[in-house]
Amino acid sequence: MTQTDKLHAGMIFKRAWLSRTLLLASIICFSAMLYFAYQTGCAGDLKGATRGDIQLALQFDSYGGIFEILGLGLGAAALVLLTHGLMRIAAPLAFAICGMAIASMIAWQVQDLGAACSGL
Repeated sequence: MTQTDKLHAGMIFKRAWLSRTLLLASIICFSAMLYFAYQTGCAGDLKGATRGDIQLALQFDSYGGIFEILGLGLGAAALVLLTHGLMRIAAPLAFAICGMAIASMIAWQVQDLGAACSGL
């Protein structure tokens, strides 16, 4: 194994380690988003604005949105490190677009679950 091969193997190992760390951070951010979505549902009804503490619910909802954007950004950065060529652009873009829609739908369901569990 030549010196160049050793450097290339080391760079691949560092890139894989960094991408796994970014993916783990992305999962933690999505978990925080779901926690705040549940707390939003427990605090108040955002759709009808008739029950509960709406100001607290809006505050929790904004915290969840921050973690959602952060999780999408970290996941897209991990995909940039894992892919090559044209997929370096396409994969993170598709992840961000589809991930935003899917995460929002899941957050709405978790908010409804929080509202049902709190009796709102």
